[in-house]
Amino acid sequence: MTNDLITTEKSIALEVTRLQSTVDSLYQSIERNRRGIDSLPALLSPAIRKGLVDRKRALHVKLRPVSDAMAELENARKAIAGFLGGYLNIKTDNPTAIAAGYVAHLRDQPLFAILAAIDDFKNRRVFDIGAEGQRIPFTLDHAPSAYRLLDQVKKCAAETQSEHYKIGRLLAITKTADDPGISAEEQAIVATKLAELTASMGRALVATQDHERRKISAEAQEARDRARRIVEEARRRNTDADLASQDAQATG
Repeated sequence: MTNDLITTEKSIALEVTRLQSTVDSLYQSIERNRRGIDSLPALLSPAIRKGLVDRKRALHVKLRPVSDAMAELENARKAIAGFLGGYLNIKTDNPTAIAAGYVAHLRDQPLFAILAAIDDFKNRRVFDIGAEGQRIPFTLDHAPSAYRLLDQVKKCAAETQSEHYKIGRLLAITKTADDPGISAEEQAIVATKLAELTASMGRALVATQDHERRKISAEAQEARDRARRIVEEARRRNTDADLASQDAQATG
């Protein structure tokens, strides 16, 4: 019975690992257009979508704040009381009140992250940064403040929160990368507007061409009138010259 349970747990853990790898791969393939709409090279298959939905639900439960369940809130208080009891500087006649004060700062955090953070402190996996950037293990002689514990709790929850966010973003995608992103009705409206714009531009072009033709015609007529006046002036001078010549001959 025990072996069957271990085998089942290993199988579940392996399936989760595979799903996490799929999530990371799909998330890296997300494309976002200028309008801020996400798309994928191909939409999620029904099987993958179901797996992501189930995983998202499990993560949602895991990330539930301890304040949402009295049992989890009490488990967090007991765990913190036991943790603080190991520090000499935290000795008090009312350890429950001290633990309750810590829990008050952790009410919006999930239980798994609180327990993981406590374990990190117990096993010296929490570090300070030295003046030269070196990592210095947090001291075992003094209990961390509520704020320091909260900081570690948030770090422990970050990876799970990130996975939850990624899955949510993937499940929200309804477009592929080659999808124009608008409905058939919207495409029809766009086509109509383009046709109207083309016709308007055509009318403007014809109006411009008519104006140019009238301008050219006017300039041509002006040139013809100027030429006619020049010819008429030349003829008049020639006529005057002929008459003068005839008068001279008549009086000569």
